Amino acid sequence: MCGFAGILKRQGRLVKEETEARLRVMGQQIAHRGPDDEQLYCDEAIGLSFHRLSIVDVQQGQQPLFNEDRSLVLVVNGEIYNHQALKSQREP
Repeated sequence: MCGFAGILKRQGRLVKEETEARLRVMGQQIAHRGPDDEQLYCDEAIGLSFHRLSIVDVQQGQQPLFNEDRSLVLVVNGEIYNHQALKSQREP
């Protein structure tokens, strides 16, 4: 099972270097949840640490995920186990 940690700053701005250092420490506490990959994300309001346990789609799946213009950031937990069936239903 993957693991997440985060920091949210409601007022003011996060300092990237300080926030990333804190996220690394937080991430060490959940590293056992996702030993296969570690990703950090930090902007002025939110910092995220994501640890991945790779079961399905081992080569891909880095997080966080972004929309097309990178105005939204998302981290998710879990696998879509029927992804093969869903992929075959996709229109060309």
